[in-house]
Amino acid sequence: MLDQNPLSRAWAALTTHTPLHTLVYAIVGVYLARFVYTTFLYARFFSPLRKMPGPSYGHWLLGRLPEVVTGEAGSAVTAWTEQYGRSIRFMGMLGVERVCFLNYKDLKQILVDEPYRFPKPKWAAHLLGVTAGYGLLTLENAEHSALRRFMNPAFAFKYLEMQFPLYLGPVNGLIEIYKDKLKEAGDPEEGTVIELTHGVNACLLDIICSTAFGYETDHLHNPHEPLGESYETLVNLQNGFNMGRIIAILGLPFGPQVVQWAVKQEWTGKGAMALVHKLGLGKGFSELGLFLTHMYRVNKISREMLETKLAEAKKLREAGQTDLDSGKIDILSLLAKASLDENSPYKMDQKLLEAQVLTFLGAGHETTASGMAWAMWELANHQDVQAKLRAECQEILSVSAEPTYAQIKDAKYLHNFVMEVMRLRPPTPQTARVASVDSTIGGRFIPRGTEIYIPNLTINTQKDVWGDDAKEFRPERWDDLPKEYNSSMSLLTFIVGAHSCPGRNMAVHELKVLCCMMVANFELHKTSPDQTVKSVAAITWKPDGGLSLRLKRTTWSS
Repeated sequence: MLDQNPLSRAWAALTTHTPLHTLVYAIVGVYLARFVYTTFLYARFFSPLRKMPGPSYGHWLLGRLPEVVTGEAGSAVTAWTEQYGRSIRFMGMLGVERVCFLNYKDLKQILVDEPYRFPKPKWAAHLLGVTAGYGLLTLENAEHSALRRFMNPAFAFKYLEMQFPLYLGPVNGLIEIYKDKLKEAGDPEEGTVIELTHGVNACLLDIICSTAFGYETDHLHNPHEPLGESYETLVNLQNGFNMGRIIAILGLPFGPQVVQWAVKQEWTGKGAMALVHKLGLGKGFSELGLFLTHMYRVNKISREMLETKLAEAKKLREAGQTDLDSGKIDILSLLAKASLDENSPYKMDQKLLEAQVLTFLGAGHETTASGMAWAMWELANHQDVQAKLRAECQEILSVSAEPTYAQIKDAKYLHNFVMEVMRLRPPTPQTARVASVDSTIGGRFIPRGTEIYIPNLTINTQKDVWGDDAKEFRPERWDDLPKEYNSSMSLLTFIVGAHSCPGRNMAVHELKVLCCMMVANFELHKTSPDQTVKSVAAITWKPDGGLSLRLKRTTWSS
């Protein structure tokens, strides 16, 4: 009589040695052995980096990753480099080795001299690609170099100056909104507590949409405008836990291809949300549905904007107006016109042009919004700095209600203040590279596949460059830079080399205008003497849950 015990049948199946069973067991055994070797044995006993200084291995599976992603941005690596030296190794997840170099010569080799030997790791490239477009941020080698040369003219200073008036409408709109809130509060002496980042983010979104796309959102006054609403939703989904989810999905076989396909289908987000409501699935599935829904909407609007820009560019060309300065001067219009230039050695296809919309939104808006949040926090914490900055900005605005491009560019203390914010509060406090081939850095052999952690914040605050007060907020330091200061390497907020930020000057000018108008019109104070801010570092580093401060109207000096 056959044994009906399920465990007995399972054991019999496992111990049956047919050729197919033997092959399956062999494959499983090979993969298991490889997993054990790479995760537990290689780094400890065989890696050429095993004697490199650095902290212990940490968690048996996650390594030192929890400390890197959960602590204050950059704090773990800063502590390790202070303890173990300027070149260290630490363990990532699943036995992945990460190395970190602080010496300028080593950083120059990685970022400037040989940037395409050290590209972004695949997980980082796909994370940026999904959230900020597969364009300038993700391309490498000759394709990246050609695209960068093609795009550089659109960021020329002359266009920055021509676009400057477009900043003023949204900034003035934000100032009026805050003035109205103070009037409603009715107590000019005490002022009122306002959550500031929501309005600032809307203002900066209106600016980037106008200057980059020639697209009027007015998200400040119309929170349900489709592009603004979707992008704000996507930004609110950014946290370490959700980034971990996306990275895990992207690490699956065909994960990147599935995600790229899913965000361009209207039904995927709706389907996920329907399952949430029908089956009572948890928050994770709900946020996945929101992500897919709003990524689809942003992609759809991007395609529509691009089609409009290409049609406008073709009309100009048919009318004989082939100069870049003809017609609209927003960045997307400039790129669309350049893409039709028959004499251009580089041809940007529609897919790549479309990707730049997400790139400009992600790199052009979110980083600036994070920087402005920290700028307001530093003002509230340093009333002496705020008073000095206010005096300069009110002097500028005493001539005219709106500053000019030249006035903002030449405002010395405003420049110092913004640069100090960028030094101590870089929107992207760290980045990563990977050795694509066996390499030698600082005389040390670096095997192919080794991840290189670049701690922007740590580099920005090195005491042997900036002095013992390197971690203190002191804008005056920019009047007398230390002799150890290196104009390329001492401030890595915008990276350096082939992958440096092409929109750096635009971002800095946006921050200057907004800081100038805010501090001239309002006093910014902490809500209480013991107020603290918890930060979160996902794609960008920003105050967790926004930033609330007490605002009061200023007194204008005569």
